[in-house]
Amino acid sequence: MKLRLLAAYALIFILLPIRGQSVNAQDNGLNASQFWDRLDQTELLLRVTTTEADSTATISQIRALWDGVSQVRLADGTPVTVDLGWIRAPLIDAQPNALDALHRQVKALIAYHDNQIDMIDETGKNASLDSLAEVLRDPRFQYVDLTPTPIPDVPQEEVPQSTAISSIVQIILLVGGLAVVIVLFVYFARNLQIQGASIESVQNSDPTTSSDAQSLATDHAQTQDYRSAVRYLYLASLLVLDERGIIHYDSSLTNREHLRYLRDKPQIHDLLRQVINAFEEVWYGYLPINEAYYEHFRHQVDELNRMVA
Repeated sequence: MKLRLLAAYALIFILLPIRGQSVNAQDNGLNASQFWDRLDQTELLLRVTTTEADSTATISQIRALWDGVSQVRLADGTPVTVDLGWIRAPLIDAQPNALDALHRQVKALIAYHDNQIDMIDETGKNASLDSLAEVLRDPRFQYVDLTPTPIPDVPQEEVPQSTAISSIVQIILLVGGLAVVIVLFVYFARNLQIQGASIESVQNSDPTTSSDAQSLATDHAQTQDYRSAVRYLYLASLLVLDERGIIHYDSSLTNREHLRYLRDKPQIHDLLRQVINAFEEVWYGYLPINEAYYEHFRHQVDELNRMVA
């Protein structure tokens, strides 16, 4: 009788983390034989799930075997509370890897049970208890509580230093970017002001008489600045017409507006139009010119001067 009682205790305690507290005798639980029968059925059903495309029904059968089971009665009627979470937990998501691991655990437990039945006798009592202690240390039979640990709220004043440093770096980069934009804006605005002033100074420095314009054209031609020389000859032609009272030269008027003064003078109109067209091609169209082109343009201006003399 003592041998059977010892075997029953060994078989129940190797299952998983054992609560160890006694329960009321009135609680409805499995006896040791029923427990091992259900464990054998569980192993067979888990073996079936490896070959099924849809193992939902089989898993439901396994759940039904252990539904409500929380204690096992020993041979002498003593109830022992057991935690079967290690069986139930893998059945929730029913992932193949979890089911395979559960199958290996169940087979190992059954194999150990069969081995202990053969080993338990009066002389092997201590060896069985030593084996029981070794199995209980096996992590495969240690059920881990899967309840997630809540993350405590971090007070505002306990913000990690790395987060504070990151915020400071972002502020520095933002301020630096704004500074660069302001510097670029000021730089371009200043360049625009300088460019406007230079254009205005050139316009204000234009000659006011035809002779001065002719002289400036000659000076620029001698330095091979034919583009500027053409411009001064063009101004000289307009100033000559103004000095003769044929047109009223005004720097704010366009070339076409100056030509309107010559509607009743077709010869002068045509010649001035040729001078204006040549000037616009060189000055605004950046037409490449050489000495020969400049001499041709100068002859046109001289002919215009002779015509209005």
